[in-house]
Parts: sequence; C-alpha cells; structure tokens
Amino acid sequence: MAPADLPQLDYCSVNAQPWGWVPLLRQCSLAVDEAAVAESVVPSFLALTERWADSRGGEISLSGSTLSVFALKKIVSRLLFPVPLCLELLLAGLLLIWFTKRHRTGRALVTLGVVLLALLSHSGVADLLLSPLESKYSPWQTPTPGPAGTEDETRQWVVVLAGGYTPDERLPLSSRPGGSTLARLVEGIRVHQSLPGSQLLLSVGDGVTPDNEAESMTRLADMLGAAPGRVCLIRGAQDTQQEMDAIQRLVGSEPFILVTSASHMPRAMNWAQSKGLNPTPAPTDYRAHRKSWESPGDFFPDAEGLRCSERAIYEYLGWAWAKVRTRF
Repeated sequence: MAPADLPQLDYCSVNAQPWGWVPLLRQCSLAVDEAAVAESVVPSFLALTERWADSRGGEISLSGSTLSVFALKKIVSRLLFPVPLCLELLLAGLLLIWFTKRHRTGRALVTLGVVLLALLSHSGVADLLLSPLESKYSPWQTPTPGPAGTEDETRQWVVVLAGGYTPDERLPLSSRPGGSTLARLVEGIRVHQSLPGSQLLLSVGDGVTPDNEAESMTRLADMLGAAPGRVCLIRGAQDTQQEMDAIQRLVGSEPFILVTSASHMPRAMNWAQSKGLNPTPAPTDYRAHRKSWESPGDFFPDAEGLRCSERAIYEYLGWAWAKVRTRF
C-alpha cells in the first residue's frame, strides 16, 4: 500500500496483532472511489478479515502463554542487568559469609560483585561494549538533489521504532517520551522532511501504557514538523519482533527507512530482513563517544557509564533471545 493511497486523516493506525488492521483497511477502503473499490480485492478481503475477527468477538488479546513468555523474558533480562546482577552477587556472598562456613566463596562473590559494578560503571568499558553495536551502520545522509533522484528518495515510508514512554500527564509533552524515543522521533522527522511525500510510521505503546501515548506522540510529531495527515501509528507492539510483524502487514515488500537507536539497529535489521522486509538503516541516539581523557572525570565510574553498559547488555540479551526463538 503506497502512502498516497492512505486516507488523509489526522493519523491512521494499525495494531501489532493481525486483527488490528481491520479498522485500518476499513478506513482505507472509504478513502477510495467506488469504481476503484469495485475493481480491487479490498471488499472481499475486508469482509473476510472482519468475519474472522467477529468470529472471535471482534477483540482478541494475547494468549496467556504469550504473555507468560513475554513476562518471563522481561524478568530474566532485568535480573541480568548490571545493577541487579551485581547486587545478586553481593547478596549471595554476604549470605555465605554470615550464615555458612563457605567464607572463601562468599568473599569471592562479594569481590566479583564490587569489581563488576566498578567496571560496568566506567565509560571506557561501556564504550567497548556499545561500539561494536553502534558502529555497524552509518548515520543516514540526506539525499543530494539530482535529475533522477537517489534510491532513498524512492523510499516513501519512514518507520520509527518505540523506545519508552512515561504516561504522566503532569509532565510537559516533550518530557513524556523516553530519551531513546525522543531521539528516534527527531531523527525520523528529519528523514521524513528530507523525503517529500513520505509517510511517517510511529510505533507507540507496548500494550501496557495507556492509549494517550498515541495521542501524545501524534501531537509531538506535529509540533516537531511532521507533514499533516502523514503520521501513521503501530499500536501495542511489545517487542521488536512484533513491530516487524506489524510493519510487514502494512508496508509489505516496499522499501522504507528504519529509524531506531544505533545500539538497537543491528537487532532490528536482523528481524526486518528475516521477515523479507526491505529497510534502509537510519541509526540515532548514539551513546558511545570518543573521549579525550583530558578531564579527571573521564577516569571515574559514573551513572552514565552504567546506563550505557545496561543498554549494551540489553541488546546482547536480545540477540540471545532471538537465537533461542529461531532455534525453538
């Protein structure tokens, strides 16, 4: 479906689940004239998908097993993040020292926890972990105007993946998206503005945050300069795989620009290519930076280094999970 065929609404949306695109198809079918509808397969396909959804009550939620796997994945990954992992080592060591005779093992675990926390909090170690991920793809460059245009100028979809959202209406609109989300949105709109006529496709929500995220992200995209009537939403995707499933249903084999954090881009590209999609990477939100090592602060562990290490570990765990999903 080309962007020009979409209805000129404030925004259109597609859920991350297969049945969620029935309302979008209904909107799109109303946007074309009767002759075009008569000559297309939209009516029969629309009836088929609506009958399929209605036979299941019109609304279908994730199965209990899917939710259980998703929750288990989140819990296990959090236990392996730097701070929880170091605390687990420290706690295990203290328990062995205080309540058993295995003092040597306990001291070893406490030492390991302290050393690991110090290393992962250092920006030099964090950069070593992040650099292999962030350096795989180069930043997207604005196409140079030419008689025939460039390959990127034919890409009419700009897809921005979700990166976190705070559903606190007391905060200003610019403070509700997570740091990664805001960086991705700004880059997505930059690319969108460089490609006249392109459609901006935003992934919002993980099935947990309220629906006002969709409204907030749409308003913020408008404030940052998104073209009116050119914002489309993916709702309810819980992870990168579900985002790619939704993109596949909406974009199909059409080429598109994929915007996400530089550390997340290798995993996102892997999922996209495994589903036969045709993305061009536009990484942003770089965390690993070259340091001059001239400031005394560069030599000390800090919270930013810990956050960068956590980001890298999160991505490596995501790679491991993708391998498990592929194998089983």
